[in-house]
Amino acid sequence: MYGPIEMVENLIETMLDKFGKVDFLINNGGGQFPSPAQDISLKGWTAVIETNLMGTFLMCREVYNRWMKDNGGVIVNIIADMWKGFPGMSHTGAARAGVHNLTKSLAIEWASSGVRLNCVAPRLLQPIMDPIKCLNPRYQIYLLNVLALLKSPGASFISGDTIKVDGAHSLYRPSMPWDINDSTSVIVQMSSLVESNVVMKMDRKVVCSVFRKGLFEGKTAIVTGGGTGIGKAITQELLFLGCHVMIASRKIDRLSAAAKEIRLNVGSDQSGHLEFMQCNIRKEDQVVNLIETMLDKFGKIDFLINNGGGQFLSPAQDITLKGWNAVIETNLMGTFFMCREGFQIFSHFSHTGAARAGVHNLTKSLAIEWASSGVRLNCVAPGSSIYSETAATNYGSNKVFESQIPNIPAKRLGTTEEVSAAVMFLLSPGASFISGDTIKVDGAHSLYRPSMPWAINDHDKLPAYTWEQDDKQSATTTTRSKL
Repeated sequence: MYGPIEMVENLIETMLDKFGKVDFLINNGGGQFPSPAQDISLKGWTAVIETNLMGTFLMCREVYNRWMKDNGGVIVNIIADMWKGFPGMSHTGAARAGVHNLTKSLAIEWASSGVRLNCVAPRLLQPIMDPIKCLNPRYQIYLLNVLALLKSPGASFISGDTIKVDGAHSLYRPSMPWDINDSTSVIVQMSSLVESNVVMKMDRKVVCSVFRKGLFEGKTAIVTGGGTGIGKAITQELLFLGCHVMIASRKIDRLSAAAKEIRLNVGSDQSGHLEFMQCNIRKEDQVVNLIETMLDKFGKIDFLINNGGGQFLSPAQDITLKGWNAVIETNLMGTFFMCREGFQIFSHFSHTGAARAGVHNLTKSLAIEWASSGVRLNCVAPGSSIYSETAATNYGSNKVFESQIPNIPAKRLGTTEEVSAAVMFLLSPGASFISGDTIKVDGAHSLYRPSMPWAINDHDKLPAYTWEQDDKQSATTTTRSKL
């Protein structure tokens, strides 16, 4: 698809002549042919590597040098699931793996120019192998939904990541001792996510969304830890999008105060209704009671957002058995209790939480086990680079967050609204073919270390997404598309 460097240069020049700028670059061009590795000629190997890897590099380099270096932008590389290795397509697998690594490297190198790079990895056309038995896969729609997210302001803190659109295909193998019966086919209509801009102005704080109003009309959700920090942002955006929400945590006084603030911010004209309930997710009987109360009030559970958790700073050698058990029980066992009890009755499921290894692995396992019940599970990993007043209070100082900034290529902390946007996407119909995956919302923090031979100077080229900013932009734009 890509010719010599002169053709790539000409393409970029023509683009700039016609439109005056390049905001987005989607590298989807490529080519391959099936062949056992021992039969691939040097000519064939070179053709595939040049088309898939060198062509992608040339497109990235020329767009960066001719526009994005000074103006910023978003680059998305499509790599299919062969990037992890694929027998009979070794040349393509090597090329796609190269693109995967190239994307991570450039996410660091070009961050100070305001350029974000991510990969989207769709699976091959083998629906019989998928835990989600999609009878009519429409990849162009699934990919468009993910591309819409990555290009949106809500994804401003997502860079250097790979989103798998594969129905948990990459996790499952028929040799596993787990049979998956056919489940309802998954068909997503792009029109379900796109609408003109809708923003709501409040007396106290603005609540907004990169998604269209009414997207979750009639849906219900439980958000543990929904009264503070990231959980509160998720709750407010769910309500704004029409969802009925039950928030739960251990401290009833904090829940009550949070519910009053959330209702004020969201307003009484919204269709979403808010309830709150005290629940310690470490206690099995309290989790069961929470689920039963939710069903009594709303009759169903569509979404479960496991945001509740807790930790404390301590060197490993100083952690007592009591302290260890408290953190493991809250973050891992509590999440498991919520998943297990919720699975008994609800029809759709999305999981969000910090990148804790046990929960991360549990999510992958349950994405396979519960696929035939129409249940999707995913993780959102905000890491330690998302600031909220609640978290700062818990840690006793802002220094814990401020000390992270030199290690973040975006050179800033993330916002709770940026995490919420990723959660809303995973809950939406546009993510119907994403399960068992993890989206990192960390400004490429997980990729970068100061010891790398690449210095990133302070910059402001990757500005934060906030609802207040979205509200201000909407005041001057009448037809901005919503996801």
